[in-house]
Amino acid sequence: MAEMEMRAREDVEIGRDITPAIPPISFSLHDAFLHSHCSACFSPLSGRPFPPRHHRHLSSSSSVLYCSPLCSAADSPLHFSSAESNLLDSSPPSPSSESSADLRLLRTSSAAASGDRMFGLLTNREKLLAEGDEISDRVRSGAAAMAAARGRGNGAAEEEESAICLVITNGVEVVDEKGRGIGIAVYDSAFSWINHSCSPNACYRFLLPSPDLSPSPPDSDLRIVPSGPTVENAASAGGGGYGPRIVVRSIRRIKKGEEITVAYTDLLQPKAARSSELWSKYRFICCCKRCSSSSSSSYVDRALEEIATSQGFDNVEATGRRLTDYVDEVITDFLSDDGDPETCCRKLEHLLVSGLSGLRLHPLHHLAINAYTTLSSAYRIHASTSSLTSDHHHCPESFSKTRTSAAYALFLAAAANHLLTFEPSLVACVANYWASAGECLLTLSSSSSPPPPPSRVAQQYRCSKCSFVDALKAVSYADFETVKCKLVDCIGGYTRRSWGYLSKGCDYLERFEDPMDLSWVQKWPASSNRDAKCGFVVAESMDDVWQLGAHCLAYGGFLAAVCYGGAIALE
Repeated sequence: MAEMEMRAREDVEIGRDITPAIPPISFSLHDAFLHSHCSACFSPLSGRPFPPRHHRHLSSSSSVLYCSPLCSAADSPLHFSSAESNLLDSSPPSPSSESSADLRLLRTSSAAASGDRMFGLLTNREKLLAEGDEISDRVRSGAAAMAAARGRGNGAAEEEESAICLVITNGVEVVDEKGRGIGIAVYDSAFSWINHSCSPNACYRFLLPSPDLSPSPPDSDLRIVPSGPTVENAASAGGGGYGPRIVVRSIRRIKKGEEITVAYTDLLQPKAARSSELWSKYRFICCCKRCSSSSSSSYVDRALEEIATSQGFDNVEATGRRLTDYVDEVITDFLSDDGDPETCCRKLEHLLVSGLSGLRLHPLHHLAINAYTTLSSAYRIHASTSSLTSDHHHCPESFSKTRTSAAYALFLAAAANHLLTFEPSLVACVANYWASAGECLLTLSSSSSPPPPPSRVAQQYRCSKCSFVDALKAVSYADFETVKCKLVDCIGGYTRRSWGYLSKGCDYLERFEDPMDLSWVQKWPASSNRDAKCGFVVAESMDDVWQLGAHCLAYGGFLAAVCYGGAIALE
């Protein structure tokens, strides 16, 4: 069976939508969001929600809810005719939150859901059932539940198995603006035929629209074409225009005829973890340029998994597993209902400074990156519990922890930005890190003194060196590298003036002289012990911290606009 792929039909600049807003073929909310979001358009419910059209009265047992009578009228027929209502009301509940999408897919299909393809999309059924692992068990149990809900007996049928396999292979997690996975959706060939790469040239975003939103945003054309044989029963918009729409956008310059790729997995995982996830879920081995590098591994992947011991380098899986288990345990304890942020900070910082049983993480190791993220959050929570009063005057201990939280957020953003220079496809996650760092730094500066009035905010945002306000009002992504370099240069200047102050009192962060200059880590560990702490330099004023936060937020917004479009918020 020939592979499907999508290629650019024209030259595409960075930061351009290369598909219109594509409606899903099938979609379904995760069970946890059934009573908080509209099952037709995925928008949050407000006021009194509407039950399915066939229900006269709203009851707590309603399996799905809607934001308006229009959404209810449009979606209710599919909800009942697909047997989704039977599955949601069954006891025990369905074995997978994907099962509703599977049933909807079967109901809208114009052909039997069997064999290798459905809607022109690959099901991967034979591969997924061949392994006899957790995935195959999930397919068979889910198919049995679906067959029972459809009144087809208790046995698993090939049709139901094919539908489940199609959703596993082609379904994508729908993420809202808060970064939460709220549901699953399957899209037609314009999206589903786009292949994976660990160094992709495109990304995608979701639109969670109201039903009256126009099908496509202005000036949005399909700039990609399939490369492969014509397939019968090619996908169509079976969802009737409802549900979360998806838009694919370029994150690099793409030449006419070049294959379009997106990431199916977290790109800040090391190669082994990415390969394991891709095989487990999709049954393929990635052979992209990043994964098939002629060297043992790319610099980014080497940094993400590199461990040092007293005997030198050691990347043996067993030693990495010990560190992974330890970090996972600490983070899981912190995220539990009775998690203690102080204990979390102490354990993670001890690991970063002293290592574990003679093992030390590379400063850019993926576990270290997870630790920085968790430490920023844990210090922020710890600060809120350390306040002596409920007014706006924070106690010194609380302020110190807020400062350390901001320092970890800044260090995380700077570390990810260093990796971005070697792997441009990391732009989306780097954008989030810079935005988070900016918010933390602005919170820190406003906690030490009243925030400036709005008129002064606009004036302060005007930087004479990078002029980023004017640049970001009318971004020309053709000048992406120029704007990026100007913003990074300014951030570097404010960081050098503020880092000694921000990192004061943190044994790990004080070891880094300048987080914006991590070029030395390429020679780690020979010249990276850095046991001599950087000298403490007081920021010239909290205005330096404020300006640093403003620039970080602007840089994060600039990178996010490249990935997802839209306006760049500077508030």
